[in-house]
Amino acid sequence: MSVFWLAQAIGLVGLGFSMLAYQSKTRDLLLARQMTGAFTYMLHFGLLSAWTGVAMNGIVALRNWVFVKKDTHAWARNELWMWFFVALVGVSLYFTWQGAISLLPAIAMLLGIYSRWKGTAKEIRAYSLAGCLLWLPYDLSVRSYSGVLVDILVAGVIIFGMWRHDRPRAVDPV
Repeated sequence: MSVFWLAQAIGLVGLGFSMLAYQSKTRDLLLARQMTGAFTYMLHFGLLSAWTGVAMNGIVALRNWVFVKKDTHAWARNELWMWFFVALVGVSLYFTWQGAISLLPAIAMLLGIYSRWKGTAKEIRAYSLAGCLLWLPYDLSVRSYSGVLVDILVAGVIIFGMWRHDRPRAVDPV
């Protein structure tokens, strides 16, 4: 098996974690599943020499670990963490720059940082849908075909999660 196809197969493993994440009812479970998927995607993008993808997924893993601790550890509630991760995106973008296409996953990361720091599961789903649309052209440009599939399927899963958890419920007649 070539490195290219191995990378695609590893990306499909990450797909499983991504799909499970957006069906999570709680914020912490959503973040934990995303963190596991991020480690998988780091390997995937590394095999494709897509260094912005590696860096952004590394930030996802670290960010989610800190943000899960927000409810139980005082050190993780400090708003400086959000700004640390915003700065880390900028530094990572500088060192992994592969042209203007690198801006798209970086913007997706900024949306993700904000939503996971401030947001509910509902808001995380909404911002993540926008993130999928930003990652799609990047994945195409680095030949991450499993990433393209992930973006399309995860967008569908997010929409289903929005329908399932976020839509207004019918009011019972009195």
